Amino acid sequence: HGDVNVLKIRNDIPRPVIRDDQILVQVMASSINPVDFKYRRNEVPQAVIPKPKIPGHDLAGTVVATGANVTRFKVGDRVAAMISSLGSSWGSAADYAAVKEAYASKIGDYIDFESAASLPM
Repeated sequence: HGDVNVLKIRNDIPRPVIRDDQILVQVMASSINPVDFKYRRNEVPQAVIPKPKIPGHDLAGTVVATGANVTRFKVGDRVAAMISSLGSSWGSAADYAAVKEAYASKIGDYIDFESAASLPM
């Protein structure tokens, strides 16, 4: 939390481990929305646990793994998704993101990842 002077780029973060109801997405694009800058300004600090948190909530990318209970997606699917900000330090400004199956949608080959990441979820 805080201004841009406290943001850090880190390359030592491991891939998230998915739960049975999640997909692992290789992030190709992510976007910024009002929630992201409100968190940076610390307007809702009690909701952001644990800290520090990787920024970002919206993303687009390719499914690289699926949890045991996932039925709507398979490896290789192109998706747009959102990440819940509550109870997780993960965000979409990362190489990989664990996403609940219910928070993702398939995207067609006709839409680029950057445009898909900007879609409101």
